[in-house]
Amino acid sequence: MASPYLSHEYLRLEKEYDAVTRCNRCGFCETVCPTYMVSGKETLSPRGRNQAFRDILEGKNPDPKAAGDIFSTCLTCHACTNACFSQVPVARLMSSAREVSGPKAPARWIEKAVFRLFLPRRRLFSVLVWPAFLAARLCRWLGFLDGVLPDVPLLFGPECPPRTGPPSRTATAVFSGCGIHYLFPGAARAFLRVMEKVDGGLVCSKPACCGLIPQSAGDPEGAKNLARKVIADFERTGAGTLVVDDDSCAGFMKGYGELLDGEPGAAAFAAKVRDLSQVLRERGLPEEFARGAFGGESATYHDPCQMGQGRKETRSPREVLRDLSGLKFVELEESDWCCGGAGTYCLKHPGLSQDILERKLENIGKTGAGFVVTQAASCLMQIGAGIRRKGWEGTVRALHLAELLEISRRGGVRSGRGRP
Repeated sequence: MASPYLSHEYLRLEKEYDAVTRCNRCGFCETVCPTYMVSGKETLSPRGRNQAFRDILEGKNPDPKAAGDIFSTCLTCHACTNACFSQVPVARLMSSAREVSGPKAPARWIEKAVFRLFLPRRRLFSVLVWPAFLAARLCRWLGFLDGVLPDVPLLFGPECPPRTGPPSRTATAVFSGCGIHYLFPGAARAFLRVMEKVDGGLVCSKPACCGLIPQSAGDPEGAKNLARKVIADFERTGAGTLVVDDDSCAGFMKGYGELLDGEPGAAAFAAKVRDLSQVLRERGLPEEFARGAFGGESATYHDPCQMGQGRKETRSPREVLRDLSGLKFVELEESDWCCGGAGTYCLKHPGLSQDILERKLENIGKTGAGFVVTQAASCLMQIGAGIRRKGWEGTVRALHLAELLEISRRGGVRSGRGRP
């Protein structure tokens, strides 16, 4: 039975209302929330956002659009939920909050059209992305958003290798996230090279958005539709494991069981998802990738939020880095502190994003590491931009784990002085 306090307008969000009312306003979340810690504003804390969403659901706020900035500034990094005794799922709640407070028509219709029409079809999505990348290169050339936009490529990531044999439940399927495919094609190629050595019988799960983009933008139904497509495409490969090159995608896909709320096959699929470091720990790092002569160069690791805070899976990348010959691993203080990238957050809220990144860069500087390793495109973009802004390009590099393994295969180089 629905709560008598829940507005009839939002009866479809009864589950979200039950979750948001679990918040007892204790304030423990504020000690770990990046946006609150850099702003000091109650409205930019998880507690403040929960209250704002509750006011909307109870009909106390007649203009939900006015609360849009409160919800859009959430990083959905999951840190607050981990600190919460009641385990209020703030990241999930913010998706619904953004849905009810999002842009008005026709802007909302256009946004949903992109999510429903283009994101499931990567080749069609590329038609939109390529002109945007040309514009981004022009902006950087003119000096606009320099230090925020990456050096976007004009060629995207490689296509997956063709299937060489019949489907097998022991086969491994690979999945390339949108960010790695479009923004870091070198990392996509390195990922495939490593995976081809791990399993010579790779198959390709049909590329599509995993659903994280619409989920973060306030279109939870669009996210669910994409999740169902990803599961169906994977099942058609006949493979037993899905290895994903982006930890933001992998962490989100590991949560399909909760996202799809018990739909058949969702939890079973989620249990088959791995990132690169996890599959390397399970099957072993091929010798040719472990032999690099790094000469005592050091590396540190940044945990992407979806995998670190969201899934609490942080061990395997560190173990892989420790296995590399001649490379010294240095732990990063607050390695799970969000870098402020969070997809397009750095473009929507550049001030907050840079303030959050500054703390990450300060901790990176303390390590003295020549390599900052991670496995998520938005983190690579954000940390890389910070390194450029600091003028550290000659001594520090932000790399995908697969790129570092490719450097190791080629014999090792020193930090920013070499290229894979």
